[in-house]
Amino acid sequence: MTQLGQNVITVILFYVISAVVRYCYHWCSYSAQRLWLTLLDSTRKLARDHAVLGELCGGQISNRLTELTDDIQRIYKKVSSLLSLYSGLFLVY
Repeated sequence: MTQLGQNVITVILFYVISAVVRYCYHWCSYSAQRLWLTLLDSTRKLARDHAVLGELCGGQISNRLTELTDDIQRIYKKVSSLLSLYSGLFLVY
């Protein structure tokens, strides 16, 4: 290998190593406690968001399901009354 090839390899290795060191340097400032606190904070925020979403959607969904139940009961009563009416007519003929 020529001197130029060795110099190129040295420069590339230096660049890669310095990039890795710059990338990993900020992780040294995180302790295990700080990581757990960050995880706990993000979990709390997510729980709050889910609670708000549940309150917003829960009320709407329960109201809509109540309306659907009433509609289904009304339809059932009409169909059963129509069946009893028509079954009486068919028995006569």
